[in-house]
Amino acid sequence: MHRSAERQHSFRELMRKEYYNQENKAKAALPTKPNDTRWNSQLSTLRSAFNIREAIDAAIAQERDPTHVYKAFAMTEGDWRNIEQLIEFLVLSERISTSVQASGSTLADVLEYHVLMVSQLDDALRTMGDCDGARLDAQNKEDRAKKPEDAPHQMAAALRAIKLKLGKYRDLAVQNRTAVIAALMHPNHRLKLFKDDYRERQDEAEEMLKSALSELLNRGKSPSTPAMAAPEPTVGDSPLKAARMQRLARVEAMKTHDDEDVDDPVEDEIRRYIRNEAAWRNTDGTPEKWWKDNEVEFPNLAKLARIYLAVPGSTASVERVFSAAGSRSIAGLGPLGTAGWKTDSAGDGRDHCGDEGQASQG
Repeated sequence: MHRSAERQHSFRELMRKEYYNQENKAKAALPTKPNDTRWNSQLSTLRSAFNIREAIDAAIAQERDPTHVYKAFAMTEGDWRNIEQLIEFLVLSERISTSVQASGSTLADVLEYHVLMVSQLDDALRTMGDCDGARLDAQNKEDRAKKPEDAPHQMAAALRAIKLKLGKYRDLAVQNRTAVIAALMHPNHRLKLFKDDYRERQDEAEEMLKSALSELLNRGKSPSTPAMAAPEPTVGDSPLKAARMQRLARVEAMKTHDDEDVDDPVEDEIRRYIRNEAAWRNTDGTPEKWWKDNEVEFPNLAKLARIYLAVPGSTASVERVFSAAGSRSIAGLGPLGTAGWKTDSAGDGRDHCGDEGQASQG
C-alpha cells in the first residue's frame, strides 16, 4: 500500500467504504514499514495493521489475480488471533522499555524487569498449553540449545524464541558488577531480589557489594601510620618509671586484643542494610529520597548509592543527543560547536539536545 501514491489513495478509498460508520477507523493511520532491528517498530506496525484488519482483508480479497502482490499478505482468522496475542504480550515489554529510558536511577530495576518478563512468558506459555516451554530455563546451556521450533504451535515457538533471547541478556546483566550493585542499592530490592530470583548469585552479589564499598572507602584514604609500640624499660630507669612502662605495655596489649573482638563498623552497616533495617515504604518515592532520609543510618553505603543509582539503564539519553546532532547536521545548520548550539537554541526557542530527536527503544 506504500509502493505508490496511487495505491495508497486506493486503499484509503477502501477504508472509507469499509468503515463508513466508524470515522476513527476510516481515518486511521496506515501500517508503516517496520524497522527490522527495532522490536518497538514491529509492534507499532502490528498495532496499526490489527486496527484496520477488516480493510486489509477486503483489499486482499477483492484482487482476483492470484499472483497479485496483495495475495502474499493474506491472513487467516488464526493469524489475526496470533497477532492480537502478541500485541497483548508485548505491552509489558513496551512499558518496561519506556521506564528504562526515563531519567533517573533506571539501572537499579533492570534485573527485576528481567524477572517480570520471564514470569509473564512462563504464564503465557502455560496458558497456551506449552508447559515444557514454561519450564525451559533460558540461562541453562542445555536448555538454551533447544530450538523454538520444537514448540507445539507457532505462538508458543515465538514466545520460546523471546525467552531464549532474553536469557542471554539476563546472563550478561547478572554478571555485570555495576548492574548488580545498582540493584542492591535500591532499598526495595537489597539482597532479597537475589534470594528470590537469582539464588545462585546471592553470595557473589553480597561479595560485590562489600568489595565496591571497600574500594570506595580506601580510595581517598592516606596510608595509616603504624601503631607505635609501647616503650620498654631500660637499664638505669628508676623503679617507678620502669613500673609505669610495664603497665603501659600491658594496656596497649589489652587494647589490641579488644580491637580484634570488635565488629568492623562497615561490615555491621552492610549486615544491617541487608537485614532490611529501615524498610522501604511505598511513600518513600524514589531510592534517592530514601537514601537521603536514611543517610545517618548507613553513611558509607549512602556514598556508594550516590554513584550507582546515578547510572541509567539505557543509552536513550545519549541517542537523543546524537539524533538531534544528526538532524541539525543534515539540515545544514552549520558546525556542531558549542557556540552554534547556543545560537540556534536562543534563536528558535528549541533545545536541540532535548526531545527533538526520537530515541530508539532498543
